[in-house]
Formats: sequence, structure tokens, C-alpha cells
Amino acid sequence: MNARAEWMALALLGAAVIAMVVADHWPAGQDATPPGATLQGATIPIEWRASLDPRMATTAEWALLPKVGPVLARRLDEASAAGADLRDRRQLDQVPGIGPSTLAGLDPWLEPQP
Repeated sequence: MNARAEWMALALLGAAVIAMVVADHWPAGQDATPPGATLQGATIPIEWRASLDPRMATTAEWALLPKVGPVLARRLDEASAAGADLRDRRQLDQVPGIGPSTLAGLDPWLEPQP
């Protein structure tokens, strides 16, 4: 077997293992995803979804969230670096490009405010 074939076989084996783990842990007969909780169009069950700490999020992490593109992600990162506490929904709403719809889309992904 050549190197490319070995790599492909390993990738297929990895995909099969991931599929088996997901099948074992997927909630039977129910949709465990909150409304609007998608990542780049892929629905992720609550048990498998991590929340984002707005104080520590990078531009790349912000960009993974729904309704956040690269420009808005950079604005969010800059606002956080400038001292805005983006756990506070009022301060998050002050970032240009964040409106009610975007705020509602982000809500399921952000860690709750202490």
C-alpha cells in the first residue's frame, strides 16, 4: 500500500470510530438541539456543544458562531481587548453589527453571566 492509500484508510477508520461514538451517545428519539443552535449549518446536540467564554474568545472562535462572520468576529475581539465585558448582553449589543437577531443567535452559545 502506498502512503496515500494508508492515509485514506486511516481517515476512513477514524470517521467510522467517530460515527460509532456519536451513535452511542445521540439521544434516542429526540432532538436535543435548542432552536438556532447550529454551527456552519451543522446541528450539534447540546451534549456535544461547548459554550464560549466571551472574555477569552479569539477572533477565530467568534467566527465559528452563527451569524458571525470574519468582520464581526474581529469587532467582538477588539471590543473585548478594549475592556468591554461581553458577558453583559447590553455591552455585547453595543458592538457594531450586533442587533437583536444576532444577539438571539449567539445566546445559546455564550456562557451564562455569573
